[in-house]
Amino acid sequence: EYQQVDEAHQAPEHEPQHMDELEEEAEIEQRDTEEEAEPQPPPPPPP
Repeated sequence: EYQQVDEAHQAPEHEPQHMDELEEEAEIEQRDTEEEAEPQPPPPPPP
């Protein structure tokens, strides 16, 4: 029984594919947000 529990806990990779799709969407959203934030000019240095 203990081994079965171990396998169940150590096999998150075998979850439904929709989890991967959600992760991919999250990564794309992060990239878009980063791209939007990049063009902002850096704050001027203090005098």
